[in-house]
Parts: sequence; C-alpha cells; structure tokens
Amino acid sequence: MRKKNHVSPKKVWLEKPFRLTVGEMKNPLSVLKGFFNIYDLVNVNDHIGKLLNSFPDADPELLDTIEFTQDLEKLIEANHFLLKKSTKKTRTSQ
Repeated sequence: MRKKNHVSPKKVWLEKPFRLTVGEMKNPLSVLKGFFNIYDLVNVNDHIGKLLNSFPDADPELLDTIEFTQDLEKLIEANHFLLKKSTKKTRTSQ
C-alpha cells in the first residue's frame, strides 16, 4: 500500500505566486518583457553584487546567500534568452 504524502495547507499556499497578478500568470512573458525593459544583464549583475557586498563577512548565511544569488543569476539569464528566443520566433512568424 502506497503511503500518501500529506501536504499542509500552509505549504500549498506558499507554493503560489505572491507578486504576479492574474493577468501576469496568464501571460508571464509580459513580466519578462517588463523586467528586461528596465534592467539589462549588466544592471542585474551590478544590483546582485551590491546586495552581496552589503552582507557582513562574518555572516554565517553568507555562503547560502552566494549560492542562492548564483542560482538567481542563472534563472534571470535563462529568462533573458527565453524572451529573446520568443521575440525572435514572433518576428519570424509574422
């Protein structure tokens, strides 16, 4: 007999987007376009660097934060290229 995994209602609630509007959930590319209209990759890396430099060197969570920001940078870069790829496909199909 398989054991059912119990997922608490709080965890289910926390897995939902907090910042996205219903319209943005229906069209997430609009969020990417808006983000990259404001920030290019140089700006993103600059802001992340400033955030990391604001941590004291002795902070025990600094390594976790560095690892998280590296993953966040990869996520942002991947979305940057997905948006470019999507925009290119839209232009070629018109």
